[in-house]
Amino acid sequence: MTVKGWFDPEERPYIQCFLLVPRFKKEAQVDFLFDTGSDVTTLSPRDGRKLGLDYARLRFNEPVSGCGSNQLDAVLEAVIGLPDENGNTPAFRLRLHVAPYAAGQEELPSIMGRDIIRRFEVVMNLRRRQLTCDVLTSDGDWSPVLGQ
Repeated sequence: MTVKGWFDPEERPYIQCFLLVPRFKKEAQVDFLFDTGSDVTTLSPRDGRKLGLDYARLRFNEPVSGCGSNQLDAVLEAVIGLPDENGNTPAFRLRLHVAPYAAGQEELPSIMGRDIIRRFEVVMNLRRRQLTCDVLTSDGDWSPVLGQ
């Protein structure tokens, strides 16, 4: 199974996913920045609002350190589905970090980290603007996940 990403005008790689958060019965399509430097996959406040998460019901108690910053994230069980070029959608279960809302961060993207990326063989060619991910392992197909 091969999943393809895309590049924004600033040449940042993205991958489009389906995201399901069973606890809140929420589902949305999310564009994740493909970030090999991030340990974990993190949902931005912008995409959290798009998903319809109730931030008042989240516990922000998971310490996270990044490039020059420290914060407390909420963590939710989630499933990401990645549509491939053949019409399949492999699913990946994960502990999704949810970044707290902070003024001035409304435009920050959601980030796909190595917790998912390590399950791919990745080819990135910036000159050709190609991001190709061959799925090495998944947790099944997206369709049965939706029946939860």
